[in-house]
Amino acid sequence: MTPLLPSIPSVLSRIGLVVIAVSVCAACTPGDVGDGRAHLAGTLTAVADYDTGSDQSGFEIVVLATPDGGLDTLAVAETDASGAFAADVRVPGRGVYPLVVSRGGSRLHIDEVVLADGDSIQVRARFPLDGRAVRIVSKENSAWAAYKNAKALYNRSVLGLLESGAYSTSSMRQTVAQLGTILWSLRDLYPGTLGATVAEAEAVVLLESWEDSLALAHFRTLGAGHPSIVGITRAARRSIARMEGLDASVDFLRSISDSVSAGDALALRSEIVVALRDSLERKRALEEARSLLADGRGTEWERWAGNAIYEMENLMPGMKAPAFSVLDVAGMPVDLERLAGRTVLLEFFSPADETFLRELPERQLLLRALQGRRFTAVSVSVEPDSALNEALLEGRNLLGTFVFDPDGLAGSLARAYNVNTVPTRVLIGSDGSLLSRYGGPAMPAVRNDLAGIFGAGFDGR
Repeated sequence: MTPLLPSIPSVLSRIGLVVIAVSVCAACTPGDVGDGRAHLAGTLTAVADYDTGSDQSGFEIVVLATPDGGLDTLAVAETDASGAFAADVRVPGRGVYPLVVSRGGSRLHIDEVVLADGDSIQVRARFPLDGRAVRIVSKENSAWAAYKNAKALYNRSVLGLLESGAYSTSSMRQTVAQLGTILWSLRDLYPGTLGATVAEAEAVVLLESWEDSLALAHFRTLGAGHPSIVGITRAARRSIARMEGLDASVDFLRSISDSVSAGDALALRSEIVVALRDSLERKRALEEARSLLADGRGTEWERWAGNAIYEMENLMPGMKAPAFSVLDVAGMPVDLERLAGRTVLLEFFSPADETFLRELPERQLLLRALQGRRFTAVSVSVEPDSALNEALLEGRNLLGTFVFDPDGLAGSLARAYNVNTVPTRVLIGSDGSLLSRYGGPAMPAVRNDLAGIFGAGFDGR
């Protein structure tokens, strides 16, 4: 696929999600509330055959934020004849923000920069980049780079296991343990930084299900005051459920909810609903959801609880899957009734979602292993931007049937299956009944369930 420099809206649909998720949810501290200031300086130049003159002026550097879906310019700087620039940057909150480099009205590069109150950031680049990275250096940005490099190494390792055929539970466990060790070490190498704060929380989430006792030990080290308390508590709950059972995990959630903010407490109460629902304790789960509905009036959790109640009344395993009839990207009809007798994996995704993209290689191997079986994968993009949808398929021979729904999460199909986040996957049996539902990264669970359906002759690895 030919690399394209995306438009600002397309970039913000990807980078902007990081801004919101990281600066608001994952790493802000009470001291970060309100506008702070950082200093941005550096040098941008052009190579001789790209710009024959010696004047390096005219490079424009813009740092943006995306509050409430809009655009907010945090800083604008322009290089002088030597290529140097400097600017103070307004910092709405510690987080990752888009940085755009342009010259002469042409956008040259889009990157991400970590902003934190009081930080001093150096930026250096020579254009055209020709594959080189823009150097963004500060304590915060060095920590963020270390975090991203660790994740990139992990992704390459997993891809290598899949492509070499060496993927196994033991090899994956070793790979996860290695990344968990690296992520946890960043808290000592870059104490107090955004990268370290995100990394230590991700270590807990990553190790859950692979090394439950270690995940819990890390959770207890971080404590209830961690900025990502909701995410790490959810992961710890699943570890406790495996080690000590459902009731112990629910008691754990109640104890943590007593020591956090009112908003976080409502979020953890939603996790109690999830824990009970996933354990098929439908009556108890409905009671918790109705209680959350009442106590969460006027908050996001009122809508969440209403959706949860709908799901438990209509979308539990064994119930009939909601019918659908849509057109795929080739204009061919896809009708659930016509798929009777086949196991169907219905997945809702966004082509800009990191989790879905990271799982594509494993998804390809899984679907390839199922070729010739009575199985169909229907993948529904809830991204309204048709350019992003088309770019996903361009140059890739992705298996399965793809559907682009311009109405996104507001579309009738997503609403019928109560889809609020991506990726969400639903496994439908050959008799049209609902078998399983998966949220977030779930390909190993999907593979295991399909192996149970198709028997010993199916490997899926």
